[in-house]
Amino acid sequence: MKKRWLSLLVMFSLSVGFVGGCTEKVKGPVDRLTVDGSDVLKVGDKATYTADDLFGDLLNSQVGAQTAYEKVLRMVVENSVDADDDMVAGWELMLESFETNVSNTALSGGISEDEARKQLLAEKGVASVEEMEKNYYYEAKLLRLQKEYWNNNKSNY
Repeated sequence: MKKRWLSLLVMFSLSVGFVGGCTEKVKGPVDRLTVDGSDVLKVGDKATYTADDLFGDLLNSQVGAQTAYEKVLRMVVENSVDADDDMVAGWELMLESFETNVSNTALSGGISEDEARKQLLAEKGVASVEEMEKNYYYEAKLLRLQKEYWNNNKSNY
């Protein structure tokens, strides 16, 4: 049962990116994409793929296995570690520094603060301040989880 749920979670997270980007229905051999029971994808009347089939195909490649691992790791970290006061204070300090950098970039470049913010966010590889915040908290939580793991398993190494 756990394998089935894991398969569905990974497939859902990967398929949201593929399906969510479509703005109009394209005529083709794919009849529907549903998650009811074990049927996930039906192609015409002949082929039906289950979550297990798609997950198995995904894990048969190194890139697919790494992608699945990273998605599952992110879910585990985000759901098992709560942000504490130190993380919140660190984010506020980082945000304050970022906004100061935005102001300085805008002044020195002769551009608006919105343009400077977009430029600095693009340099960091994120689309918004909210995404930057999510990435910050993920990294802080991952570091905390790793530290706790090593502290709890000192006797094993």
